[in-house]
Amino acid sequence: MEVVVRPLGLEDLPPDALENFRRFQVTRQVLYWEQGEYKLKDDSFVDEWGADKKRRVVRDLRRCLEQGGFVAGAIAGGALVGFASVENKPLGSRNQYRELRYLHVSREHRGRGLGRQLFRLCCEAARQLGAEKLYIGAHPAVETQAFYASLGCVPAAEIVPEILALEPRDLQLECTL
Repeated sequence: MEVVVRPLGLEDLPPDALENFRRFQVTRQVLYWEQGEYKLKDDSFVDEWGADKKRRVVRDLRRCLEQGGFVAGAIAGGALVGFASVENKPLGSRNQYRELRYLHVSREHRGRGLGRQLFRLCCEAARQLGAEKLYIGAHPAVETQAFYASLGCVPAAEIVPEILALEPRDLQLECTL
């Protein structure tokens, strides 16, 4: 099945846009940042979104667009199988950052380069929004961190407290555009 990766508009995000999306991740090991270096530890948990969470995410994506941000999607057979968003709010001491709020690919579509395509679109959008860097509060799973590292993401030079507060276990990353 062909997958098309493209910018999304409000018309692409009805309340049930993520109805068949599978946000499912089994984590067995996580990275954490301590005294200037990454450390590895065992930590088993499962992340899975239910219907309420999916509807909240769609509302958040719509809000992002309404506030001048950017949303990209991967569409297969009319269904949204991946998505990413960049907030329009400048962050950082020099307003150098724009936040990559979401980057998710449905479980059955992972490993096909869709996440990389979505990331590239978000980098271009962030540049157009005036950013020097993307700021990412990234899931601590080893696999997630390896993905972001492969895209050139590094530990954030400056921590944005309001993003860290949302998910304190997330690693704070940046990617120079």
